[in-house]
Amino acid sequence: MAITINSTSSANKKNDFQWIHITVNADGEDCKFTHTAPSDLSGDDLQAYVDGREGFYKRELLRNMYEGADCYDSSLESFEAWVSAGCKN
Repeated sequence: MAITINSTSSANKKNDFQWIHITVNADGEDCKFTHTAPSDLSGDDLQAYVDGREGFYKRELLRNMYEGADCYDSSLESFEAWVSAGCKN
C-alpha cells in the first residue's frame, strides 16, 4: 500500500526538515497524519522515504486509536495481530 502525500510545508526557519501531511490506512480506515521528513526530499524521493516508513506511521496511528492496548509498545505485526484477534487485552 502506498501512502498518499497530501501536502508539505516548511517546518522551521533553518529549513532542515519539512512537515508532510499524509493519508495512511490503519485498521481499515484512512487516517490523516502529519509528520516530518528531511527538507531536501521531494517528488519520487519523498514518496520513497514515506513509503519506507509505512510501518512506523501505521503503528503510531494504531497507538493513537487503541490507547491502553496490551501491545501498545509492541511491533506493528504484534499490534495488527492484536487488532485481528478482536482487540482484547
